[in-house]
Amino acid sequence: PLALVLTVLLTVPVSAQTSVPTDKKKAAAQPAKTAPAKAAPAKAAPVIPQADPFTTAMNRIKATDAATRRMGVEDLARLRDPRGVPALQAAAADEDAYVRSAAVNSLGLLRVSASTGTVVAALANDPSGQVRQSAAVALAYLNDPGAAPALVAALRDSEPGVRLAAARSLGALRWKEGGPALLAALKA
Repeated sequence: PLALVLTVLLTVPVSAQTSVPTDKKKAAAQPAKTAPAKAAPAKAAPVIPQADPFTTAMNRIKATDAATRRMGVEDLARLRDPRGVPALQAAAADEDAYVRSAAVNSLGLLRVSASTGTVVAALANDPSGQVRQSAAVALAYLNDPGAAPALVAALRDSEPGVRLAAARSLGALRWKEGGPALLAALKA
């Protein structure tokens, strides 16, 4: 008899085995709704101290990767913080030309007259034309008439970009004594 009951139960559809009204069948098919669980009180997220942008830039300048050093130099220029001038002056002698170029450009943007010597040295002595051109542009920002003789010498540079930047910077300085040198450069 037990085997017969099991056989009937297994072969007869479930809907025929019960006499539950249709509405209750639907309700039984849906999972029971439970009360929403109470959320635990939210804990405050830990406060992570933000690094000082100046400190971050100074740390980047000390990196072994040239791209990171350049980012540090550019960060210091954006911050316009004169505390970064010594680091920028040191970066003007970096082994990487892109870092040196960014450093002399940044020194010009900061407009600290104490940087004129570093920028003039880059204009006169750097092996990279890009750095010399950046130095010539930076000297216009520094607006130091003492840099005019170095700009006149740069009018004879082997790189056309350096010569153009030097001429433009001489014009920005409004150095009257540079007129004959500019005319000579135009004729050359």
